[in-house]
Amino acid sequence: MEKKISSYMSVSKRVLLVRCLCICLILLCVAAIILSAVPLGKAECSAELKKSFSYSVGTVETQSYSRISFEFSREIERADVVVRLVTPGGAEVETISYRLSRGWRFVEDLPRTFYSDEISDVEVASVNYTLARQNDIALSVGVLAAVLIVYLAIVALRTRCKEFVLDGHKVEIYCGNIRHYINVDEKTAVSMPYALKSHARLQAVAGGNLVIADISFWQKITVSLQKLEEFGHVSGEEVSGGSFPEQIRSPQPDKVPEIKRVKAYLITGAALIALGAAGCIALCCTHYYVFGALGFLVGMAVAPVFFRHNCKVYEVDGHTVVLFTGPVKKYISVDGEIQDSYFTNTWREVFLHAQAGEKSLTATFSGFRYMDLKVSDAEK
Repeated sequence: MEKKISSYMSVSKRVLLVRCLCICLILLCVAAIILSAVPLGKAECSAELKKSFSYSVGTVETQSYSRISFEFSREIERADVVVRLVTPGGAEVETISYRLSRGWRFVEDLPRTFYSDEISDVEVASVNYTLARQNDIALSVGVLAAVLIVYLAIVALRTRCKEFVLDGHKVEIYCGNIRHYINVDEKTAVSMPYALKSHARLQAVAGGNLVIADISFWQKITVSLQKLEEFGHVSGEEVSGGSFPEQIRSPQPDKVPEIKRVKAYLITGAALIALGAAGCIALCCTHYYVFGALGFLVGMAVAPVFFRHNCKVYEVDGHTVVLFTGPVKKYISVDGEIQDSYFTNTWREVFLHAQAGEKSLTATFSGFRYMDLKVSDAEK
C-alpha cells in the first residue's frame, strides 16, 4: 500500500511552511486592520444662510434668516462645526456650534431670526469630523481580519508532525488540516482525509513493526509500536494491502459527465461569492442595508454548499473509476455505472466499495470535499 511521492518534502518542512504561511497571513491581517483605521482623506465643509422671507421698504430690501445649511464634500459619520455670523462690514455678531450626524448635507436652525441689516454672511470657523466610510470599513475589515487571525492561528497550531527512525526505516507522521498520513522511507504507507471527529487512528508497517498513530482533536500525536509476530494478523483498511492509484489530471469530459457538473457548481458558487462581496460593498459604502445583508447572507452562506462538489477520476485495469462527492450524495462508479453510494449531509467518514475487473476498490470520503481511492486484489 505504497505511493511514491514525486516531489518529496519532509513533514517537518511541510509543517514549517504551513506555519510560516499562516504567520505571514496573520501579519497581513494586522496590517489591514491598521490601514483601515487610517483616515481616507479630507472633507471640505461649506456653510450658507437660508432665507426665510424678504420684504421691501421703498428701495431697501430686507431679508430674514432663520436657518443655515452645511455641505461636506464627503459623507461624514459625525462632525462638530463652529460658525461665525458676520455683519456687512465684516464684524463678528455671534459664534454658534453645531453637532452633525451621518450625511453630507444638513440644514440647521439658527438660535433666532436674523435680518440682513444685522448679518450678511456665515463663515466656518472650525470643523472636526469623522468620515463615515472610515468607520464602516474599519469595522468590517477589523471583524473579518480578527476572524481570519483566529482561524489561521488554529490552523498553525493544529498542523503537527513526528519523525523517527525504526529498525533502519524512516517514519514520518503528518497531521494537517486537509489530510493525515504516514510516510515510511519517503513513501506514503497510509493516508486519510481530515474529518471532523475527536479521534483518528493511522496504522502502517515499518519493517517488522506495526506503527499505530493516535491523533486527538487538537492533533496531538501519540505513537505506539507492536511487533507484527506479537500483534498477530494485521487487518483493517489502513494496513491490509493495496495501493493508491494516480489520479487522472485531465480526463476527457465527454467520458466523465461529473466533471461538467462539478464545474457548473463551482461557477455558481463563485457567482454567489461575488454577490456576497457586492453585498459587503453595499453595506460599507452605499448603505443599502437590505440589499447588502441579503447579498452577504446568500453569497457567504449558500456558496460553500456548491463548493462541496468534487470528483476524481482514476484508470484501474483499463476501467474508468469516478469518485463523486456532494453536500448530500457520494458515490463510486466504474465505467459510468454507480456501484456504491451513500446519502449524508455530515462531514463524517464514509467508505464505499466497488470492483473493477480483478481489483477491489475502497473509496474514502471525509471532510469538506476530500476523497481517496485504495486498490487491492479482489478476493477469490
